[in-house]
Amino acid sequence: MSWRERDYHREPSRASANWAGALPPPACLTLILIHVTAFVALAMMRVGPDPEVAAAFALRGTASGPASILLHALAPQTALGLAGVIGVLWWLAPRIERRLGSRQLLAIYGVGALAAGAAYFLLVRMWPSVPHAWLTGPVGGLAACCSTAWRRLGSEYASVLGRATSTANIAAVGAGIVCLVVLARGSANTGAWFAAAAAGGLAPLAIDRAGAPRRRAWRGPRRSAWGAPRRPRDPQPDIDQTTVDRILEKISREGMAALTPQERQLLDEAREAMRRRR
Repeated sequence: MSWRERDYHREPSRASANWAGALPPPACLTLILIHVTAFVALAMMRVGPDPEVAAAFALRGTASGPASILLHALAPQTALGLAGVIGVLWWLAPRIERRLGSRQLLAIYGVGALAAGAAYFLLVRMWPSVPHAWLTGPVGGLAACCSTAWRRLGSEYASVLGRATSTANIAAVGAGIVCLVVLARGSANTGAWFAAAAAGGLAPLAIDRAGAPRRRAWRGPRRSAWGAPRRPRDPQPDIDQTTVDRILEKISREGMAALTPQERQLLDEAREAMRRRR
């Protein structure tokens, strides 16, 4: 199969095949280190002379302060929660970073965590009767990553029990399992938690809208001589064959994991352009 027929977003990367032996990309690794460092610092605070300082990092219903909107996402309260956060970041965040870039991943994760904290804080302040368990850990950031995977990673696949499964479906099933576990453990005290998770999951939509270019004023469809609307032609991108050859040589040397999002996009555009010319 030549490069013209290959779908480079479906190509298995070397990192996904041997994830345990390779470090995640820079932004993902930074998030993991932040959470581990914060967890260790909070553990030391709990055994110190003033353990209430560590408790102030969590969103605790009506007793929460505005600073908890930012601080609650730094670290979970248990080692099991930290392991879950690291697992999601290690497996899912690198795929988002390779597709969208480091800045976009950090924006999605940070805005999702802030949206979850703000939603929880406002909800328990305006309606104190709403059932609310403590909100600790980056619930909104992880929900934003799962939402982004559902919307943007449908063409990427990972091996699950020997079968190729869409990354979007894996993220959706994983998020659903977490919600069921929280609902089973928290019974009726999870109303604010689910509101925070929903706010985090919707945060990527706000980021996409904020970054979308402004649309031009609508002037109506162009019409042909017969009066029917004329279908606009798709622009044919100018493909630099030398650049394509350089990228293909890079794949043969270093594998798909070494490609940047821009290089993957260029190969996709070149493949589509060749299909249109046939």
